[in-house]
Amino acid sequence: MMYIQHYEKIKNIKYFSVYLFFAICCSFNFIPFISAEVQPVVGVFIIIVGFFSLDRTTPLDRLIIFIFLMFLSLMPSLVWGIYQNPSNVLTYFFYMIGPAIFYYFYKSFYFLKVKNLNFFVGLFSIITIIQVISPESINSIINPIFELIVKRGKFGLDNEIRGVGILYSEPAHAARYIYLLMVFFISLKISPQIFVDNKNNTTLTRKNVFFVLIGLFIMIVFNKSGTLFSLVLFNVIVYFILISINLTPKKIGFFILLLPTFIVSVSLIYMLGDSLLTSRLSQLIDSYNNVKDNFSIDELQYFGSIRFISVLSGYAGGILYPLGVGIGEGGNAIFEAMKWVGFDLNSISFLTTQDVDSLKPNSYFSQIVIESGIIGWILVGTFSVFCFINISVKNNSLCFYSSVLLTAGFQLLFFSTTTITSPWLSLALGLYGLKSLRYK
Repeated sequence: MMYIQHYEKIKNIKYFSVYLFFAICCSFNFIPFISAEVQPVVGVFIIIVGFFSLDRTTPLDRLIIFIFLMFLSLMPSLVWGIYQNPSNVLTYFFYMIGPAIFYYFYKSFYFLKVKNLNFFVGLFSIITIIQVISPESINSIINPIFELIVKRGKFGLDNEIRGVGILYSEPAHAARYIYLLMVFFISLKISPQIFVDNKNNTTLTRKNVFFVLIGLFIMIVFNKSGTLFSLVLFNVIVYFILISINLTPKKIGFFILLLPTFIVSVSLIYMLGDSLLTSRLSQLIDSYNNVKDNFSIDELQYFGSIRFISVLSGYAGGILYPLGVGIGEGGNAIFEAMKWVGFDLNSISFLTTQDVDSLKPNSYFSQIVIESGIIGWILVGTFSVFCFINISVKNNSLCFYSSVLLTAGFQLLFFSTTTITSPWLSLALGLYGLKSLRYK
């Protein structure tokens, strides 16, 4: 009870649902004059409210101290970045948004309710259906207005290969939040005792489960994103690795029950392929078959466009520039890092078909590494250790939350932008689930 009472004392907790809405629906064009497609203004609000809420009686736990030391260690890189361009201080502030969202929701996920899940699943699935069936004559009228609300957002399928972006600029961004809703659903189903609904006796019912599964199915089918498939696959693989570490009779029984489902799923994917999975994923498989016999490092562009190349080059930049290039300057220095790795910039279509003056690594920590050098590498190592020391394999539920935690860590290391919120929300829920179940 002391654990629950601690959470009930959090200031402004009645606004949890509002914070969650803006943390998930973070692609609204709140600030039109900046180029960022993801604008998590809720993170800015959390930072401001948190700062003005500090007083001498505010308890400082180890997590907030670690976050504080992280940003303190980046101060030399910030000074160097400001020296080159004073506006680079904004990049430093953007780095704070993700950890702020993580910390708030880690302290607040006790208040996640079934109605929160129902709301987002209902909203996303309805918008998905509208975007799919909306005729082109209507889309031509709606899209100019919709793009004012969501940058690059559009009604209708993105093209024959890619699916709908829902309330996001592209299907890949939407996929991250569909994955997050899947995590919410499983969490509320397998461990209702750690959420407030259990206290109010309003946990998931059969009707809720049916509604959520139908909604998720609609979103998955029409999203058509390889990103969603990658996240789910990574999470599932990590889960099975963790569950096999400490096998018990209960876990063995769970394996036996889950095996038929796994076999049926793989069989459906094999038989229906393009129609059930994603055309985007099929395109990636075709790209691999085309280049596997004559592979060069430049062919990586066919497996995630420029994203994977930017992440790899960002980490390489931390070696090429041991002291870093300064906060905010990674987007300019990354081209030298690409050449140092061995990429031919003239062979990368993304760079030759567009006017690209600056390119940030598509990873939170990769960008920090190229901008802060050795310090960034230390932060990567520390974050990785943090993820691994918090996992637990004592039972299936703990294995699930551990897999969510590690999947979130994977995203932040290799598979996310600086301002996107979904990995931070997953990280917060994974850690919250582990701590709560351990306590109980």
